[in-house]
Amino acid sequence: MREQLIRKAEIFPIEFIVRNIATGSLTKRLDISEGTVLEKPLLEYCFKKDELQDPLISKEHIYSFGWATEDEIKIIDKITLRINDLLLGLFRGIGIKLVDFKIEYGKAWNKDTEKKEIVFSIKAGNMKENPLENFVEGDFSEDNYTFFDLHKSHVDKIVLSFNL
Repeated sequence: MREQLIRKAEIFPIEFIVRNIATGSLTKRLDISEGTVLEKPLLEYCFKKDELQDPLISKEHIYSFGWATEDEIKIIDKITLRINDLLLGLFRGIGIKLVDFKIEYGKAWNKDTEKKEIVFSIKAGNMKENPLENFVEGDFSEDNYTFFDLHKSHVDKIVLSFNL
């Protein structure tokens, strides 16, 4: 059985784009050769507004217009680059180059609901321990968020599957 937990979220009006290889609009904007392998992943931000063709923006735009806080962007950047690392390895293992991808985020935090779901997951055997045990709500420091890091052994296993 396939299940999915869906929550109403406040979506950040930002598209986060990770580029590993120069292609498309990046090559046109900066006159870079198509297919140039980037030394490290490039993280770009676009204002999510179709009628403006999702223009490229800077972090200063994000902070100035209140679309996200510096702490939120710092966390999202870190998560996004970890996702890139995971996907690079996964795709490399099956012979696919990950050129680039776009991801969007939202906020859906309800402390009481999250705690109940974690307790349920621990009882059901899906989690070893509570990753929020030492988490301090409202503290956006890196130390605080290491408690909520799913790369730690809070989750017994993550299974990625797909059909060809």
